Amino acid sequence: LPFRDGSFACVTAYAVLHHLLDARPTFREAYRVLAPGGVFYTDHDVNYFFARFYQPVYRLTHLRRAGFAGPDEDFAEYHNTQTAGLNPEVLASSLRKIGFRGVRVEYWHTRNPALSRPRRAALAALKALAQVTGGRSFHTHFRLIAEK
Repeated sequence: LPFRDGSFACVTAYAVLHHLLDARPTFREAYRVLAPGGVFYTDHDVNYFFARFYQPVYRLTHLRRAGFAGPDEDFAEYHNTQTAGLNPEVLASSLRKIGFRGVRVEYWHTRNPALSRPRRAALAALKALAQVTGGRSFHTHFRLIAEK
């Protein structure tokens, strides 16, 4: 980034990480441009603990055709289409290794208003299971919050 070290109090990567093959360079650059005590925030990325079960369904649903607007868009949505999502615990560990502290992972459910009725029902079941078990596998997305 064309900014001096310690230039910002906050850096965000909202809905970015699932487009990257490797998030670590982004984390290192965010750390560099953050001022001491600054916060790095990323959100709206697909949760591996959920997607590892959903990925086979996705692949069958979109067999021989793009799930997004076309092959280029499918590749841009790399961790939505090509992998079982991003492991937020691994990403949190990467942030700590870079030097971030107070790293938190928060799991949440999609709030997509365009979901079909069957998918809304499945989401309601996931929410209920998450409340009962507290399991991270029942959350579709995650956010990371880390302090320099």
